[in-house]
Amino acid sequence: MPSLLSPNFSPLIRALPVLDHSIQVDSAFWQPKFATAGQLPLWNAIFGGLPTIRISRNRLLTFAYPSPEQKTAEILLWGYPNNMRGIVSNLLPHLTAISLHSSSGAAWPVYYQAFNAIPKRIGISTITKLAYFYSRTFTGLGALILDNRLIGSTANWVETAPLRLTYQNAPASYLNYLNSMHAIANSLLACTADQLEFFLFALGDGF
Repeated sequence: MPSLLSPNFSPLIRALPVLDHSIQVDSAFWQPKFATAGQLPLWNAIFGGLPTIRISRNRLLTFAYPSPEQKTAEILLWGYPNNMRGIVSNLLPHLTAISLHSSSGAAWPVYYQAFNAIPKRIGISTITKLAYFYSRTFTGLGALILDNRLIGSTANWVETAPLRLTYQNAPASYLNYLNSMHAIANSLLACTADQLEFFLFALGDGF
């Protein structure tokens, strides 16, 4: 089992341009879904007549959005550009409520549990994307994305395997995940925790 602290990997993790990580989104694919949700003006605002757009982490974290609904919609498009399992189309009618929960200052797990009020179920993967891009902190640590792919990758590395993460225990284990990821990032020196998260997502099952 490889170590994240190995000289084979730590320079690579430090070099990852995580804020440039972007996703291409197709305008025509999303037009009918926004229309069905009564969100056609928002679709126009997001795509601006372009056939495709690229949404980056940097944009989602720093852009001065005209409304929280647009920020939330773009986070969902970034996370699920092909509408996996209908997640985004199910949530588009509830953007205002999702935005309010996403920006909440509640501690974990109250933050996570508050999303139960949304009529459509929102899982740990989506909630942690929202928390990350809304720059939430829990126990003083910046939120990080935790999805199924990341959960699987954590089992492959010496430093993260002891977390024994599964999708089922992820909500209860999320603070342990944050503590471990930030501690490992500090050990790597000049590495951010989201660089480490992106490495595990993109390459974590490849070694």
